[in-house]
Amino acid sequence: MLPDPSTIAPLDPEEFRGAHDYAGMVAEYEFLEEVPAIGKPLIKTDDGTLALTIHLDNRFGLAVMRHFRGQPDKATAFMWRFWALQRLFHHDAMKAYIRGTGDESEMHRSANG
Repeated sequence: MLPDPSTIAPLDPEEFRGAHDYAGMVAEYEFLEEVPAIGKPLIKTDDGTLALTIHLDNRFGLAVMRHFRGQPDKATAFMWRFWALQRLFHHDAMKAYIRGTGDESEMHRSANG
């Protein structure tokens, strides 16, 4: 279930871009010292302890949380916006504005302001 947009904290575009750049750098280059929760016990169950793996999405999300440390409302606002942009990025109408191959993609400036 999606939240009511009025309940999502405001986030300045430059603040979004800065968080995105930081989290992308940490996730891509695996700066694990920046995301100390990787591999540490997170949830204890009857069957054992669960921890986050060194997966790109985990590193990215934890880096976002670290970037906004002490501001969970901004971290949440960033993630909602990021997920919305990911859906838009894969929409057929965006094909004219996106080029790239494999993991590398580039968005034309007219599509991102």
